[in-house]
Amino acid sequence: MKVLVTGHGGFASGMAAASRMIVGDQELIDWLPFEEGTNLSDYQAQIAASIEAHGAQGLLILTDFKGGTPFNVSMLLSQGHPQVAVLAGTNLAMILEAIDQAPTASSVTDLADHLVVIGRQGLLRGILQARD
Repeated sequence: MKVLVTGHGGFASGMAAASRMIVGDQELIDWLPFEEGTNLSDYQAQIAASIEAHGAQGLLILTDFKGGTPFNVSMLLSQGHPQVAVLAGTNLAMILEAIDQAPTASSVTDLADHLVVIGRQGLLRGILQARD
């Protein structure tokens, strides 16, 4: 199974740098930025190529947020590919878990469902309470 991380601006490169700092380089993840000035046709072609290359054995596409170009393009191009799943709202906890779990996941759907749970668990509102 392969993972593709994409998003606006420096999202993918920032997530790549952060994950490398924690767990080192990972061959199972590709990083595809969608930066200002990116040619949309070229970007679509890169996602389509990843789906064609890895879709049969399982491809999980992690995007920054629902409704943005990376998510919309990924959803459109993944139609008709049952072994491709797309998630929005990616955080670092999800990426690290994907690195750990993708090699042994039973299916891309199971991995996607698991990462949604991990992503939610990674959200926390910190409250600093005054001490007496």
